Amino acid sequence: MTVPDYTQARARRRRHLHQRQTVIFGLLLLALAGTLLLAWLMWVGAFPSPFERDFTSPPPEESTTTVACPPEGAVTVGLNEITASVYNSTDVAGLAGNVSATLATAGVSITQTANWEDTIVGVGFLRTGILGLEEAYTLQLAFPGMVVTKDAREDALVDVVLGEEFGSVADLSTITAGLEVPIPAECQPDAPTVSPTGAPTETAGTAPSTAPAEPPAEG
Repeated sequence: MTVPDYTQARARRRRHLHQRQTVIFGLLLLALAGTLLLAWLMWVGAFPSPFERDFTSPPPEESTTTVACPPEGAVTVGLNEITASVYNSTDVAGLAGNVSATLATAGVSITQTANWEDTIVGVGFLRTGILGLEEAYTLQLAFPGMVVTKDAREDALVDVVLGEEFGSVADLSTITAGLEVPIPAECQPDAPTVSPTGAPTETAGTAPSTAPAEPPAEG
């Protein structure tokens, strides 16, 4: 091969190499431009993302609150015949003490005020044993929206647990003895002794029945 032929062959190889490089880099640039365009369309919402998933929330937990029915022929009792404890499940400081004072002024004997370890959703609930259902349903008139639950206690003590939506105690002057207690439609005659979860904290305090004082640790 002569020198001119060798030079021409070398030049052709360079042209072919440059052409291949141009095609390869051109395809890469087109792919990159397409990727950027697709990402932009996904960003502005014009094209759905394959990684996008609908927002889902966990299913609500089943409530363990079972409404206890009042005894057959139940009537309200006098407020001065009721003994209660008041618990605060909210972050409002002194709430249990204020409610206890209001109840005590109307004649309710208060044995304890304290915090409740779990925050109760809603207005709250009343808890008592089978012997205190009339007392609990009497107090329910002071706490509209609260339900009456039952546990295994053997006395008539009523727990008043204030929930995060509790506002204020109703007018206690309208609560008198001898009023017929209506049977709630949602109550279960054979309700098991199961109440909403939670318990008083270790910082529970006691208070006299006439002028209950909020314990220092109650929040």
